[in-house]
Amino acid sequence: QCTFTDINCDDSNECTSDECDYDTGSCHYSETLCDDGDACTDDVCDPYMGCMSEITDCNDDNACTINECDSTDGCYYVYGSCDDENACTIDLCDAVEGCY
Repeated sequence: QCTFTDINCDDSNECTSDECDYDTGSCHYSETLCDDGDACTDDVCDPYMGCMSEITDCNDDNACTINECDSTDGCYYVYGSCDDENACTIDLCDAVEGCY
């Protein structure tokens, strides 16, 4: 009676899809795409843990803006208000220091 042993194509890398070509018996490895479809995450693949998503840093280093992220369009920035509701002051914003 014949016995058959499968060829092990596992490269122990969670970032590849491992397949054996049934015609040639050779292993083929294709890169795993790690896109969660969320523009607010940076998608990376760790060879040991697989796909991981990290929150995108939308900080534009401008103290006058509110940093936001839309899951479809990504980072966007809205100018915040420095209005202190006092008509006797001029309300300004410095990109480094913020409102003054």
